[in-house]
Amino acid sequence: MIDTEAKKKYFDQGVELFDGDPAKPETCIYRLTESGVHFRLHEIDSGLGGDPVEIVQFTDVHFNFCNEKDRENRELQGTLEKRKWLSNAASVVSCQKAMEYASFFDQTVITGDILDYLSDGAIDLMWEHIWNVDPDVLCAVGGHEFTRQVQTGMPDQTSFSSRRATVQAAWKHRIDYVSKIVGDKAMVIVMDNNYASFYDSQVEPLRADLALAREKGYAVLLFMHEPISTGREADRAVKAIHVYDGEYYDIYEKCCAGAHSGGVTATVYRMITENADLVRGIYVGHLHSAYYTEVIGSYLDESEVRREKMIPQFVLEGNPYDKHCGHVLKITVR
Repeated sequence: MIDTEAKKKYFDQGVELFDGDPAKPETCIYRLTESGVHFRLHEIDSGLGGDPVEIVQFTDVHFNFCNEKDRENRELQGTLEKRKWLSNAASVVSCQKAMEYASFFDQTVITGDILDYLSDGAIDLMWEHIWNVDPDVLCAVGGHEFTRQVQTGMPDQTSFSSRRATVQAAWKHRIDYVSKIVGDKAMVIVMDNNYASFYDSQVEPLRADLALAREKGYAVLLFMHEPISTGREADRAVKAIHVYDGEYYDIYEKCCAGAHSGGVTATVYRMITENADLVRGIYVGHLHSAYYTEVIGSYLDESEVRREKMIPQFVLEGNPYDKHCGHVLKITVR
């Protein structure tokens, strides 16, 4: 239950424009003057009426921490020595700020790289500061969850399958695919799309969820770690809204389901883009800087004629930047 008095007190603090033009809301970033949290806004009209549903995304937490058990792990010793960014659990502060902001809304989704590398200490921090705070948070995985080697120049010493099994055992829900109906109008889907790929295990759940969304009229919101290809050649060099780690990025080819993809990745990509009347937004991280793009999509109208429709794609900035202020996106489905 949301504490309405606490919510009012929290949002009575001032708001200032941090970057962008309010006339272009998709690319506008605001800042809360007391907490320092940066936020972006996306509004969707579901056409269903009733009370709005509000969902908060943040991304790329990068918990960098080794506990005593980890310090005895030979493989982690190299990462512990080399990886200094956010070391000693420095990103806890920004996670707490983002979680506080999100606590006043209906659903929180974190889109990957919650762990900076696979360690027991980082997993403990994830549970302490995320799921023990809000058991309903949905968390995508990023590539950092699956490695113990960061900045060492060394390959992982254990198999990928064993590391993936370790991550799944540490997670509260399935890491490949999980979905949830929020309120009476939003379907939240969280998918693993690391290494620019989708996976066989996602095809049937996604097919079933899209069918349910079409039957019920739900707005489908897709959350994953990596951006997907916009399908536009012009997006080979998309300029960041605000730069933290890279000013330009190729969101045509160097991302999930780019022009080079085939197989199941292409199948899932088509399922997403050919249901653009249902998929109302794609929300990702990975790039650390803030971007906004639109994916070329389509849908069948009532006359079975395929129509083009763009799907908004928000790339959210990494959570710890700007002195650990916390960076969030609030999605309102009306």
